[in-house]
Amino acid sequence: MDSSPFSIGTKQPTMHRFLLSYSVDPMPLDTVEAVQVLVRLPYCLYIPSTRYLFNYPNSEKAIGIVPQKIWTERASGSTNLSAEQVVATESVHLAGGQLETDWIGQVTAQTGDLQATNMEFDRDPSGYFRYTLLTVEFDWEVPSEYQPPAQEAENTGEHFDITEEMSTKVLPFVNHFINLYRHVTGDVYIDQISVPVIDDIRIGLPDRCNLRKQTTSADAKLSYKHGFHPRMMGTHGIRPAMVSKPKEVVESFRSLLEDGFQPSTDEILHQNALAALERHDVKLSAIESFTSLEIFVERFYYGKLSGPMQEDEIEHLLTMDRNWQLPIRLKDLLKSQFGKSVSDIDNKLWERWYSHHKVRNDIVHRNHLPTEATASEILETNAEIKRILVAEIRN
Repeated sequence: MDSSPFSIGTKQPTMHRFLLSYSVDPMPLDTVEAVQVLVRLPYCLYIPSTRYLFNYPNSEKAIGIVPQKIWTERASGSTNLSAEQVVATESVHLAGGQLETDWIGQVTAQTGDLQATNMEFDRDPSGYFRYTLLTVEFDWEVPSEYQPPAQEAENTGEHFDITEEMSTKVLPFVNHFINLYRHVTGDVYIDQISVPVIDDIRIGLPDRCNLRKQTTSADAKLSYKHGFHPRMMGTHGIRPAMVSKPKEVVESFRSLLEDGFQPSTDEILHQNALAALERHDVKLSAIESFTSLEIFVERFYYGKLSGPMQEDEIEHLLTMDRNWQLPIRLKDLLKSQFGKSVSDIDNKLWERWYSHHKVRNDIVHRNHLPTEATASEILETNAEIKRILVAEIRN
């Protein structure tokens, strides 16, 4: 038996995911009206555990969400309130806070193994002492390939991946909820989630338990027809711990550090755009991608024209008339200065990019919400524009 602590390769083994599925009420499938998905956030939201309704763009029916504050084992014995208090102009805190662990050190949620009662880290993005569990309800058009599970059956999701389906559906609702919370509270330390950690999925609630209609009495128990409980976290990206990146990456990193290399602003913004896309923040991803391209094109002109022209002459050229506009810089100005434009080099790329630039304008001027596929195409197209400028344009 191999006793080596290392496993070499890019394809690391992952935990197999499976669900404990159950059927509470075997009613006909065509009576299914709604879905509840319980999503665990990595931080705590400071709003009462009541029902919140909102309309999501392009969604015909309202979405219902109930947040609950959940203590972790590190805060066992803390107060669980059946009702929460809200006052006009002040925040409300729990009384009787006490740190149980004798501990001296830098105050971070990652240091030590602390135990506390009614306490938490300030601006904690990791849910060390407590986190919020969201119950999200929305309508779902049942796919034809979906099959209700047998009671107490283990389901690998091979015939229909219910976890993937619900993750895709619930993620934009949760991130919309988080964005609005950030907007009104100013708690910018929390961020959108990229993968929803799902505790439970409940399919097919009766009308009396509908969050949007707010008809459930306080003591009523939720009943549902089909349920799924993820039993392992393999669905949420858990994998064996990485030791190091490939040697060429490590050596390149070491060399750049020693040389005092500074990444360009446009490259940092491009990486920010990729990170935003991974978090499914499509608006920010698209805007940062275009900002990255704008800075790249600005520096491109200064770099190419710095020989025959003075800096103030270049600045005047780039700001006169409409030359400050990115489409002009990539077409008319580029052709007048270097003999060919992006459309001359690759017209299909130009047409695709120009349509994406209109999407950018809709985001900026009309608060448009692009699809994730469109945001991904914007990043790819802007990167291709940079590539052909470097490869095709000569001084």
